[in-house]
Amino acid sequence: MPRSLFTPGALVLAVLLAVLAVAGLAAAGHSAPLDLSPLALIGVGAIDVGRVAAKWARRAASAGTEYSEGVANPSRSWSAATQAAAPAYAAGVQASIARGAYQKGVQGAGDAAWAAGATQKGPARFAEGVQLAQPAYTTGFGRVAAAINATPLPPRQPTGSPANIQRVAAIATALRKLRTGGA
Repeated sequence: MPRSLFTPGALVLAVLLAVLAVAGLAAAGHSAPLDLSPLALIGVGAIDVGRVAAKWARRAASAGTEYSEGVANPSRSWSAATQAAAPAYAAGVQASIARGAYQKGVQGAGDAAWAAGATQKGPARFAEGVQLAQPAYTTGFGRVAAAINATPLPPRQPTGSPANIQRVAAIATALRKLRTGGA
């Protein structure tokens, strides 16, 4: 992970340099206002968000090879790291729920942002995603189909009979058991 530019030592040094600069300017009779913002203190000008976003898009769009290489040669096992992070994940989800982050995010994006993303990105990606997911779908639905096929159903009753709901209930119970691993 890259080190932050704003380490405690760097900030202390920047503040010290700023104090010395202010003292030196004051001793020289300089009275113009100084920019003492954190970015100015370390010699960085104002951040141009448009420029940063354009640079990100340009560089990220050309990173496909690095992405593939990273997946092929991970520095550690994805599954082991993910499993080890389960407590942090649970805590983060609970904190997100507590602060209403999901609702705030939806409210902030609104229908227009959702529709734009779905119509601009979705159609081109949907068909490819379905094709790539077919083996996983076959495996996942195979388990569902096996559970349904193994579920004994009560005899079918005449159309409209409330007793037919018991057939639905038997399948719902079997699928819930499959989903939760429960009895």
